[in-house]
Amino acid sequence: MLVRLHENCMGETEMSNKLGSVFIEAFYRQITNHSTSEINVAEKGGQIFCFSIAFNDYFTFTKNINKTFLQVLLKVLLRSPIEFIEKTGILLQYLFRNSKKPDIPRAMFDFHLGVMVLDPEFSKQPACVNSFIKVFQQSISFLKNHKSGYWTSAYASNEKATNFIRNFARPNYEIVIPSYPEDKIYFCHMEGESA
Repeated sequence: MLVRLHENCMGETEMSNKLGSVFIEAFYRQITNHSTSEINVAEKGGQIFCFSIAFNDYFTFTKNINKTFLQVLLKVLLRSPIEFIEKTGILLQYLFRNSKKPDIPRAMFDFHLGVMVLDPEFSKQPACVNSFIKVFQQSISFLKNHKSGYWTSAYASNEKATNFIRNFARPNYEIVIPSYPEDKIYFCHMEGESA
């Protein structure tokens, strides 16, 4: 369910959608197998319409997901050399164009608010929007016990996401980094400092 919601709600230019379902499935499988991540969801009529993910050991997660993606890429090679070349090109372009990293304090890096998704079909229903806010706040609560703070990011053009983050994550500062396929804003919340 999360994979389908992710595919439907993320833009076509988003790297995960360019890579395809097999990589998105691997991403969510890694999250569910990672003991230091949490997925908060809300559903209506048995259908998940929003979720938010938080990590409290993002460094380890990124090491593991990189290995997982390499394994998936090798499976793609065996299945279809042409698709392998296409997916490798997407990954290399992403890595090359995203070589500049934001200056997030090392002590904060592990505490990351990851993917946040609200199905647009439910975004016009106030009760569902309130549920999404609660789901997001649960993710923040998961990270609040850490004195170093937490961070998240969004594409600069995604005004709904950037405004939502500013209102509910209450970042102390923002960093804009040139990224692929477009610039990203990194939002950092330092515990103990007012936003």
